[in-house]
Order: sequence, then structure tokens, then C-alpha cells
Amino acid sequence: MTSIKILLLDCETLVREGVRMVLERESDLQIVHEASTLDEATRPEIDPDVIVVEPLLARDRSRGAELVTDLLRHYPNSQVLVLSQMEAVEDVQLFLSRDVRGYVLKKGPAAELVEAVRRVAAGEEYLQPSLGAALLKASNHGNAGGRMPGLTAREKEVLRVLAIGHTNAEAAAILSYAVRTVEGYRSRIMHKLDVESRAELVRAASELDLLHFDRPHPAGS
Repeated sequence: MTSIKILLLDCETLVREGVRMVLERESDLQIVHEASTLDEATRPEIDPDVIVVEPLLARDRSRGAELVTDLLRHYPNSQVLVLSQMEAVEDVQLFLSRDVRGYVLKKGPAAELVEAVRRVAAGEEYLQPSLGAALLKASNHGNAGGRMPGLTAREKEVLRVLAIGHTNAEAAAILSYAVRTVEGYRSRIMHKLDVESRAELVRAASELDLLHFDRPHPAGS
């Protein structure tokens, strides 16, 4: 099995040590370099698949976004996964707009980080499900009327559940649909909204003001 090579960038030594312990318990994950500054992080001899970064390294959001841009400039073939304590919707939206492929909170479970690294390394996008609650207030009240793609009531229902981070299987359990039914809805929704990724799906749901509800739980949980 080919290992997923990871660059870890966080200014806190204890955080890096904790993340290393979590990730290197998995046989398919390998931290090839860790750093506390951008200068330390940029090394010509490494070629990470995933960069796990805490943008607070830069002390403010705008510079944090520039940090992501600088990392991708140096490692154009890498995927960036934010691991941060920042959960305000403006922070999440800012970094998703800077080609970040995933966003996970430090206070989340270790399994969430492992799943995010694998999904991002596979070319997917990953947004921690609990961040759906933070996106609750993301809708600009004047935006919903400007983008009405003709979703049916059931498509809106499926979109709500997918947008807060549930998988197709979890959405099927929540809504009492077959997984193939959810997959079909998801395909039609993404076509109608003209989106190609989970991050774009979340933003579209927010613009449509569809995130104003309590997060449901899969049946039996």
C-alpha cells in the first residue's frame, strides 16, 4: 500500500506531536515533514500529498489565506487541509475560497481528521459535518432570491442534509431513502446548481437559505 505523504504545519509543538500520533497510527499515513513557519515548511526535497495546516500561524485571517496561497505555489500538486480552532463561518468560507480541499476543527474527533486526510488525498473535498451549524448564519438575506434553480421540495431536503456534511449513505438513513435514490438526487441537484464539489454545494445551500434547521442524526444514532 502506498502511503499518503503529509506535511504538517502548526506553530504549536504539542499540537504537532498530537496530530503526528493520531495520523501515524494509520499504516497508510506518513508525516514526511513538520514545521512551525512557512520557511520551515517549504523544502525542495519533499513532495507531500496533503498539507495539514493551521492558518492561525499567520495571526490573522487575511494573512492566513495568503499562507495557503504560498503553500500551493510551492507545492502545486498538494492538497491543503485546514486543521484549525477557527469555526466562524467567515473563516470557513474564506479558506474554502482559497483552494482549500478540506476543513476540520481541532476540537473534533481524531477519526474525523484521519477521514479528512484520506478523502482530500483522494481528490475529494471534506467539510467537517459540525461546521454545517456554523454555516447556519451564512445566508445573506438578500441572496436567496437571486439564485432559484427550480429545486423540488425533496431536492431541497436532500441538499440540506448533504450540505451539512453527511455522506450519501447517512443522508439515506436520515431521510429513509435508498442510497441510490440519494445519489440520483445529488446528481440532479449538482447539475441544477452548476456545482462540482461539496464546498460549492455548501455555498449554494447557504445562498438559498436552506441551512436554517437543527442538524439531524442518522437513524439508530
